[in-house]
Amino acid sequence: MRLNQAKSMFLGLAVFALFFLVFLYLGIEKGIIFLFLSFFLGGFIAMYFVRERKIQYLFYEEILIFIFSLIISTITSSPLITRLNIYGFILLFLSILIFTGLGGLIGKKLADKKSDKKVWRFHPVISIIIGFVTSYIIFAIIFYFTLSGALDSVFPQMLTVANVCSLVIGGFIATYFAKEKKIRYGIYLGTIWVVSIGGLIPNLFFAIPTSPSAIVNTILRYIIFIMAPMIGSYLAILITKHQKLKKI
Repeated sequence: MRLNQAKSMFLGLAVFALFFLVFLYLGIEKGIIFLFLSFFLGGFIAMYFVRERKIQYLFYEEILIFIFSLIISTITSSPLITRLNIYGFILLFLSILIFTGLGGLIGKKLADKKSDKKVWRFHPVISIIIGFVTSYIIFAIIFYFTLSGALDSVFPQMLTVANVCSLVIGGFIATYFAKEKKIRYGIYLGTIWVVSIGGLIPNLFFAIPTSPSAIVNTILRYIIFIMAPMIGSYLAILITKHQKLKKI
C-alpha cells in the first residue's frame, strides 16, 4: 500500500499521537520509552507508506510532531510541558529530530529496494563522531526528563540504563552509516564514552575506589559502557546483511 504524502504523514501523525497519549497516561518516569517510540514510529510510518520517499517529507513530519506534542501536552497539562524551559525545548526538538529521523530513514530503507545507493556513508571517524554526539544528546534528553527528579536510591541504576540505551543507539549509528561495517567502531565509541563521559579520568586522579566492591562495580560499569555500543554495532551489521540477502 502506497499513499500520497499528505495521507502518509497523517497516518504517521496518528500513530505518533496514539503512543504519545500512552506516554502521557503512564507519566514521564514510567512511560519515557513510549515517548521515544512515538517519535520513531511517527517517522517510520510516514516514510514507509509514502509513494514518493523524499527526505523533505520526513522534515515536515518532524515539525508536525513537534507542534502536536506541544499542543497535546498543553491541553492535558502534562508534566512534560511544565518541565520545559529553553533548554528543555531544545532537547525535545533534538529528540524528535533524532528518533523521528531515524525511524523515517529506516522506513525509507526498508521500503525502497534501491535505497542502498542513496544512504549516506561516511568515513569511520566521522560516523563514530556522529554516533557519539547522538548518544550524548539522547543521554542528555533522558537525564533531563527522568533522572533529574529520580530518587537517590534508584538514581545509579537509572543512570546506567540511560547510558546503555544511548550507547546502543550511538553504536548502531556509528556502524550503520560507516562505509565499512565493523563491530570495532562500537568498541571505539564505548572507549571514548568511558574516557570523556563515563568518569574514567576523575576516578583515576580524584576519586579512586578503595573498597573491593566499589572497584568491581566501577570496572563492570565501564565494561557495560563498552559492550552497549558493540551491541548497537552488531545490530547494524545484522540489518545490513539481511538487507543484502533480500536483494539476492
